[in-house]
Amino acid sequence: MNKTNELREMSGTDLQQKLEKNLHEILDMRLQLKQGKDVKVHKFSLLKREVARIKTLLGERENG
Repeated sequence: MNKTNELREMSGTDLQQKLEKNLHEILDMRLQLKQGKDVKVHKFSLLKREVARIKTLLGERENG
């Protein structure tokens, strides 16, 4: 099953929690990068893409 279908099956509150978790993880990764720690940079784009998917689904649900 692809990622979008998995997200569509989640409830609104679950999506909101996942969105907050992903945004927090992005922030933590940015801070680690600024501190010179090893960060898997490819995860930035993966997380940002998932955040966009979640925001799209939440918007679709809100607008009907």
